[in-house]
Amino acid sequence: LVEKAYEDLQALSSSLMQENLDTRREELLSYIRIYRARFLKVYIAIRYLSDFGHKNLITDAKQALEVVSDHRNKVNEAQDRLYFMHGDLFRARQSRYDISTSLDVLITGSYNRLPLGIKQCGSVEAKGSLYPHETSEQKKEILDKVHHAIKVALISREEFPKEFSYQNIREGILHLKANEEFELWMSLDEIDPNSKWIFRDFKLGVKARIGEKIDLPIVDARHKDYLSGVVQKAMDATTVCDHNDEKNQKVNKKIFMDRPLYTAYRVMHDYCLSLQMELLSAQASYLSKENEPWHKQMRFEFDRKGRILDIAIWPNEFK
Repeated sequence: LVEKAYEDLQALSSSLMQENLDTRREELLSYIRIYRARFLKVYIAIRYLSDFGHKNLITDAKQALEVVSDHRNKVNEAQDRLYFMHGDLFRARQSRYDISTSLDVLITGSYNRLPLGIKQCGSVEAKGSLYPHETSEQKKEILDKVHHAIKVALISREEFPKEFSYQNIREGILHLKANEEFELWMSLDEIDPNSKWIFRDFKLGVKARIGEKIDLPIVDARHKDYLSGVVQKAMDATTVCDHNDEKNQKVNKKIFMDRPLYTAYRVMHDYCLSLQMELLSAQASYLSKENEPWHKQMRFEFDRKGRILDIAIWPNEFK
């Protein structure tokens, strides 16, 4: 009650700053009357409990409040745990064919139907068997179907990006290359030309010239996973986004509707442009060091946030 009275007094003080004297007097008197009555009621209740042998009721009420507060905290904690557990269960759910596949394997001891090889066939690391009990004929049959689906998807789904200088299909993987920038490996999620593209791996081609003692930023496994996720989300958005959603198109400037391959190229191309800017900045920094030919003959400024590299040659000659 004391805290509530203090808060209301602060709010009243702020609201009456612009009022005239009569209004201030009336509002303050009203505030005093209301809280005087409330404090009198509390005072009477405390005197009644203390003077007539009901002190234990105060202690019991205090303990009850502590128990209720503890229960409320536990309920909130349980709600938080259930929320995060729901998210973890959603991420850990099995693929739609895993349960039926497991039953078939447990009952028959093998599984020769087609879906088992889809995921493994579209993996860069899986260069051996598609599954333990396969034969060479089964593997060839699956790969032929995968290759056919990829070729049909390349022909029918979008105009093939001319920015890719090389393409090849091997072991169920589509290999794409943009000269001196990057290489991509991807496949289809299912043996269906209309299924979504799955981004498998990439390799960067931006590097310093032979003999240059310049190191680009290290792209470790964590960075690769993050960049792969960005490319995958961008490709998925090309078929999920609404064509007429202007807000979504403004936010996703690198997304080109119904063109997942070109979208993947643009995302990787922009990333390689940033690496090239870093490389040029490192080269300029190296050349402008002491004991180097361009020392005091070159000045450069690199704005990473704005992606602007300003290099000035002989800056003192043209002041």
